[in-house]
Amino acid sequence: MPKAFSYLAASGKRQLPRQRTGIKTYAEKNGYAIVREFADEGTSEVGAITERPAFKRKRGDHWHMD
Repeated sequence: MPKAFSYLAASGKRQLPRQRTGIKTYAEKNGYAIVREFADEGTSEVGAITERPAFKRKRGDHWHMD
């Protein structure tokens, strides 16, 4: 089963559970194992995605799927 990271970005915490559920459902239906989650809360409307803290961490961890 291929391993994958999930990345969530929301302007508020109430949106994260809905995103998490959608990603989990997609992964299960398509044969992926989510091995790590990254989330940026309160930043979905702030700046470029590449400048968000969790996105930067995800980019740095992309070779460490264990």
